[in-house]
Amino acid sequence: MDDFIYVLATAFVVMVFLIMVSALGPWVSPGDYQTQVINFSVGKIGVINDIPTRTDPFGSFVIGEEQSQELKNVPQFMVGASWLGANVQKYEISVPEWYLEDMKNARLSFNVHETNQYGNLVIVWNGFRVKKDILGTGNHEIIIEPNLVKENNVLRVYAEGPGPRFWASTTYVLRDFSVNIDYGPKRLIPFQTLRSELESFSRGELTFYASDNPSRLEIKVNGIEIYDQIPSGFGSAEFDFVTVPLNSGTNIVSFSSSGRVNLHDVNLNLFLLTNEVIRVRRFNITQEQYTMFDYGYSGRIEFKIDNVLREGNINIVLNDRTIRVYDYDEGWNDVRFTKEDVNIGENEISFSGTGGFYIDEAAVLIGP
Repeated sequence: MDDFIYVLATAFVVMVFLIMVSALGPWVSPGDYQTQVINFSVGKIGVINDIPTRTDPFGSFVIGEEQSQELKNVPQFMVGASWLGANVQKYEISVPEWYLEDMKNARLSFNVHETNQYGNLVIVWNGFRVKKDILGTGNHEIIIEPNLVKENNVLRVYAEGPGPRFWASTTYVLRDFSVNIDYGPKRLIPFQTLRSELESFSRGELTFYASDNPSRLEIKVNGIEIYDQIPSGFGSAEFDFVTVPLNSGTNIVSFSSSGRVNLHDVNLNLFLLTNEVIRVRRFNITQEQYTMFDYGYSGRIEFKIDNVLREGNINIVLNDRTIRVYDYDEGWNDVRFTKEDVNIGENEISFSGTGGFYIDEAAVLIGP
């Protein structure tokens, strides 16, 4: 009997201890655990002469057919109406002037995910009712004539009441509601340049891969021709500030052809006289990861130098703190940071330098 009481008492003490530990929250002793916040590839950084300071990817597309540009997308919203009233979804839609010149029409597309079909769904564009109907579930599309499209437009979506069903409400749940402009066959792509970039601008370059293209391709930047030939395979077109003055703000690249031209992996590269390449990555730190600092852990940035292209220091900027690395080796290196250098939620890290380096891999960790 005494043994049974002893075992029971021991179990009670263990249970109380576990409850107390649980109430205090998770605890891991320093040296026992390490978590990787982010792992990523850096690439070339620092003072580099053979790569662009900035690259804007334009993607892949076909010239010589109707083009489309999405202006607005709403993942999901609901409209409803009853005898007591209705809710209205209102959106302001801006159409850039360069699309207005070659516009065919505006196009609304959406999916009716759920509805009881008790009343009409009404869509009004600039005061003109472009749809009023009881719609079923599924995909729908509405074409808006070009004479109704302005530079600034107002779109309103609502439902009408349930008629004689005074006790009920009309409901429509719409998904993937998008507003598009159809234009072309010329392809127009805007890009932005900062005043600081223009002050050190050296040259620009458009690169692409053309497949199955018997037609002649013309490329213009801000209306000035930089390419006019039949492309085959990998192609490029260069321009400088003398031949093509760029604007502080929006600039336009246009692609046109008398026939169909398939372009893949189109990129705009901007070369600046500073030649300092900066690689920036954003990452999130969770509440649980941030709490690890309170248990004696520290932050660590690891990076692997594959090649030193030019002697100099590496600059790592973590949010507002700059870490200058003067001593490094090819292979893995690391630097430390503290709780005060990071935030719960979004953080930013950048790699640059007065030297030139190829850094294959980097990671942000919290651990011993």
